[in-house]
Amino acid sequence: MKTFIVSDTHFRHSNIIKYCNRPFHSVGEMNEQLIHKWNSVVSPEDTVYHVGDFGFGDMSEFRSRLNGTVHLIQGNHDSSITWNTFDFASRSKYRLLDVGGLKVLLIHFPIQEPEYRQIVPKCQFDVCLYGHVHNNHSGWVQSGNCWYKNCSVEVQDYQPQLIESVLQPRAMTNTNIAVLE
Repeated sequence: MKTFIVSDTHFRHSNIIKYCNRPFHSVGEMNEQLIHKWNSVVSPEDTVYHVGDFGFGDMSEFRSRLNGTVHLIQGNHDSSITWNTFDFASRSKYRLLDVGGLKVLLIHFPIQEPEYRQIVPKCQFDVCLYGHVHNNHSGWVQSGNCWYKNCSVEVQDYQPQLIESVLQPRAMTNTNIAVLE
């Protein structure tokens, strides 16, 4: 069983193609390519942490088409319709994981930026993996003793990535993953 991370798929959102200059001609093509890329790396027994903005509206058709057990970290575009029609394994505003000895905060917003600092949960973390900014951030950013990285699909080849691969440049002591909060 593997653990993946992804953000900002925006299934069924046609305007995201032009907003983020995505390489798709239609929302149907985008949905099909995102599903294909997702399933090319995620198997049915894997876990996926989706760090917000999963899709727009009724997502029931996607549940049977996407591999893995999907946990949703709420994004600003994730409505109750999305929540109630996909059957996520869990839904939360943030999640704290222990990944190989690193405390990893999963949250939708880039909390190292001043306008998002007020939503910082009261927990200690070494690394923050986020979305929301699409293709505006890539690579690692350090602020204080913490490291931050954008996991939006635009900077991840439009597919989920193994969480250990995303964290590889940071110092992990092992590859065990545990949910802390």
